[in-house]
Amino acid sequence: MLIAIPVTNDAVSTVFDFSESLILVATGAGGRKEYSRIPFREPTIMDKTRRLNQIGVSVILCGAVSRPFGRMMEMSGIRVFSHLRGPVTSVLQAYESGRITDPVFALPGRPAGRGRRGGRGGGRRRGGGPFF
Repeated sequence: MLIAIPVTNDAVSTVFDFSESLILVATGAGGRKEYSRIPFREPTIMDKTRRLNQIGVSVILCGAVSRPFGRMMEMSGIRVFSHLRGPVTSVLQAYESGRITDPVFALPGRPAGRGRRGGRGGGRRRGGGPFF
């Protein structure tokens, strides 16, 4: 599975539509993970969705995302967890442990009813240095 997280520094970007960088997390057998950071500067949401599909992304963990972009990704088969915040490592650990909907991961001002489609964000960093 390939998970993409739009980032600013070592935290989930506040608004995915304008993110210029992604952390890709490829999970393999035995829980092995490979991380990479790639530029993500496509000019339109259609181009961004096409790129995500080309690289094989199956899950997005992100901050706020416009409804058209969120729907476009979901219609193309990408599972979107939006309205998240916090350090990449915390958000990723929350997703992997099934705690992504914990209130500590909610982006402030998250619209009502968006918790299922969009997950909730990151929380405070628990030790360690920057993710990248």
